[in-house]
Amino acid sequence: MRRLVLHSIWMAPFVAGLMTGCAHYERRALTLETFAESWPGRSLDVPTVRAYYTALPGRRGSQYTSVFDVEDGVSLAEAEAIALHFNPDLRQSRAAAGVPLASAEEAGWWPDPQFQAGVLRFVNRGGRPGGFKFDNGSFDGVNSRALATGGLNNNSVERTPPGFRRIDGGNYVNNPWIVNASLSVTLPISGRLAVEQDARWADYDVAWREVAIAEWTLLVELRSAWFAWSVTEERLTLSRDYAERIGAAAEIANRLASVGELKTTDARVLEIERARIRTRIQALENTQAQQRLGLLVLMGVAPNAPARLVPAIFQTAVDVAEPDREAALLAGHP
Repeated sequence: MRRLVLHSIWMAPFVAGLMTGCAHYERRALTLETFAESWPGRSLDVPTVRAYYTALPGRRGSQYTSVFDVEDGVSLAEAEAIALHFNPDLRQSRAAAGVPLASAEEAGWWPDPQFQAGVLRFVNRGGRPGGFKFDNGSFDGVNSRALATGGLNNNSVERTPPGFRRIDGGNYVNNPWIVNASLSVTLPISGRLAVEQDARWADYDVAWREVAIAEWTLLVELRSAWFAWSVTEERLTLSRDYAERIGAAAEIANRLASVGELKTTDARVLEIERARIRTRIQALENTQAQQRLGLLVLMGVAPNAPARLVPAIFQTAVDVAEPDREAALLAGHP
């Protein structure tokens, strides 16, 4: 028992070192309810969006102003900056790209030393004077203690198991516990760690390019949806103006028909046209509402967020010569 206590004291520092070297984390509540309540009223004017938008004029053309102000309405350029920051799919892609980055930063380390410990306990401590020991031979022996106490009988003759030999003086194990430990260290000399580093950084480069593709895909989708919504907004404005003009003409025609200056059938034509344009306005309003919700989804903004979008049908193209077009696209990457 004393030797077991000494072994336990000797192993205590190693066990403590292993426990302190283990990774640990701090539990945090998800608070999904709080996020759901704060999401609709989330401010679009955040420092990261403002910093990105401020750098746009020098990177992507003079059509981008350096002042980020969503109080007077959200323009297409401001919507692009907001979408690159708040779009959930893009944020998930960036977070996923952080995994290869962490793997690349941690690649190339030497393998951790391996510490092994084992504990062995003898179930049978060999209490009889005539024990057995492993050997190639095999023979029968006589238990002298049983012969002295009870005479020669069936119990006093014991058969040696095959593969063992008799120990004349007996073999009694004082301490049934055996504790051992080993520490192994691997020395890398084949260059495998450098290859592992190159492979992990290549994975990160691929992940970064996938994020860049996702960003450009988002911008293309946002611009296309913004132009379609702007066209619908313009059609809706023109249709409402046309409906007002048709309504005024229909009122005049009805008054003329009431005094007999105009045929009733002619006045009915304007009434039919006014009803038709009202139906078209309702259809355009539904389309405009759906397109606006689609824009808010791409921007990562809540459907009921207080964001007033500013239509933009045309966008100034970057006039770059063919040889420098690729460099200009890379320089304008968000």
